[in-house]
Amino acid sequence: MKSLDSGDVFIAKVQDNTLERRYLDALQEGEWRRQPVRLRINARQLKGDIKSALVIRAELAEIEEQ
Repeated sequence: MKSLDSGDVFIAKVQDNTLERRYLDALQEGEWRRQPVRLRINARQLKGDIKSALVIRAELAEIEEQ
């Protein structure tokens, strides 16, 4: 994952068996469309570095047209 806000790059796990279908669909749609996805993530941080992260919610991000 890469945060568009902070620029942080890290690996986040997705638990297929516990994440709601609509969130899995949003992740898949974002990947296929190459569109940003807004995520809610539970993460553990140590000395400023993200050591583990788990996606708990996902939705397609709104794209602002210019």
